[in-house]
Amino acid sequence: EPVAVAAAPAPPPPPAAAPVPTPAHAPAPPARPATKDSGRHAHAHARTDARKGARRDGKQAHGGGARARTSPEKEKTVVADAIRLLGWGREWHELPDLIGRMADRPPAAEIRRILRDHKPAIEKQLKT
Repeated sequence: EPVAVAAAPAPPPPPAAAPVPTPAHAPAPPARPATKDSGRHAHAHARTDARKGARRDGKQAHGGGARARTSPEKEKTVVADAIRLLGWGREWHELPDLIGRMADRPPAAEIRRILRDHKPAIEKQLKT
């Protein structure tokens, strides 16, 4: 006769992990400083702050330093070049690069300044 074998009872499930109690007096995580220059973009704020000292008319708001100006002879040469080129039909925006390629002329930035300073005189000379 077949013998009935009783099945072994299944093992009990493992006990559930008990939650770790947190003490009521646990320190809070440190607060981040609320300064304007903290974080990844601090350099961007520094550049913006540096630009705030500049004025719209191109002069320094805080004393600036003495900038070496071009000699009056070179300024006259640049003005004469501008009058000649404009008379030949060139546009104002082309002048700094064209004049800058000529021999013994100041850098393009200085040419732009000279043209800006002397624009009314140049335009007056073109009309006559």
